[in-house]
Amino acid sequence: EYVRVHDVAAAADYLRVRAALRGELAVSPELRLAEELRREAVPLRALSEGP
Repeated sequence: EYVRVHDVAAAADYLRVRAALRGELAVSPELRLAEELRREAVPLRALSEGP
């Protein structure tokens, strides 16, 4: 399948990030976020209030 893009560099960046997020591309350890920065904690009050 072929896709026409206007910004080849941006499209290549997108595909590289997508592959990394899918686990298809190895990510250098120094580029990884610390585990405590990966998720934002949900306040307990928000859990008890519901949507």
